[in-house]
Amino acid sequence: MRSGDLVTRDTVNSLIHELVLDSGAVVIDSQATSNVGATPSSYINGPVSIVTSQANDTLVFPIGKDGSYRDTEVIIYNSTYVRDTLKAELFHSSSDSLYNTIPSSPEAILNVSDVHWWRVETKSTFLHDSARVKLSYSPDGSGDWITDPLGLRMMLAPIGGNSSWTNISPARGSIPTGASAGYIYSDAITSFGELTFGNASTNPLPVELVDFSVRLANKKAILNWTTASEINSSHFDVFHSKNGEEFELAGKVYSAGNSSNIQAYSFMHDELNNGYNYYRLIQIDHDGTSEDLGTRVLWYQGQEINVYPNPFFEEIRIDFPKRYPGELYRIFDSTGRVVLSGRLDPNSSMIFGAELLSGHYTLVLESEDHIINRFTLFKL
Repeated sequence: MRSGDLVTRDTVNSLIHELVLDSGAVVIDSQATSNVGATPSSYINGPVSIVTSQANDTLVFPIGKDGSYRDTEVIIYNSTYVRDTLKAELFHSSSDSLYNTIPSSPEAILNVSDVHWWRVETKSTFLHDSARVKLSYSPDGSGDWITDPLGLRMMLAPIGGNSSWTNISPARGSIPTGASAGYIYSDAITSFGELTFGNASTNPLPVELVDFSVRLANKKAILNWTTASEINSSHFDVFHSKNGEEFELAGKVYSAGNSSNIQAYSFMHDELNNGYNYYRLIQIDHDGTSEDLGTRVLWYQGQEINVYPNPFFEEIRIDFPKRYPGELYRIFDSTGRVVLSGRLDPNSSMIFGAELLSGHYTLVLESEDHIINRFTLFKL
């Protein structure tokens, strides 16, 4: 098939080999009600447009992505015929990438699909009395991991993301079919957009994190985390930071991939910073999507810094085993208020605190990009 070739209606068009369309769209008349041979290995990998042909019409989109065929239908309701062209496409990526907020009422939605989402749109404004959408799910290809059909919901959001998901599942009826493969219908809607599955019960997250901690042992940071279940997980990236803002990759730990059992992981890091050490854990799926599992902080006092005398009367002297760029100090009183601050003299490293009132203070030593150490002092 070359650019400019036209496939007309009312004819049978057979494709024996793979058909690749590098631009444009496949347009189908809705009267072509039979898509023969659409399977996980034979579907349209891209957008499909269908033209309505009657007032009440059912548009069947034979679409899929990456080995996952997902039969998708849009049912149009009108009192009189309105000609319209609807376009649908399936995407194999996390719904979280659309950055839509998840509703907590009137029914709490725990999460949205991390595997698939759909886009259904029209060339014009919504022209119909109403419509319903049918989405299918299956374990084939990348799978949809539906384990509790009764908790399955259909979500709709405007095209473009950065909006809010709306639960468009009917309050009654339209019970999803099948525990691993089936379909779900929406309630009547008056707009199209981006659609995905929502979870109002126990359908699993890609990785369900039980705990994540970091501790110090033999001058090394030991990170431990545990998952209760994993779906399509590739590995975990561990990042380290001196200041909690700029992170560098410290290492990688490969995951179980798919598991419904407790999995325990650990990671050791020996390039510690004097002061605060921030560790961020990122889970990576096989399709490249990622999820931030949180950040933990470890305080480490490595090479000893001598601060004396303590208690002090006028002067505080500091002996560094090594020097840091841009050494600063801040002294806090017992209420947390900064009462003295400045830059240390690299030649003397002395702080003059004669004007401070008698009592307890906290001295914090900092470099240009991180906290070096902190000390509790008493002023006579």
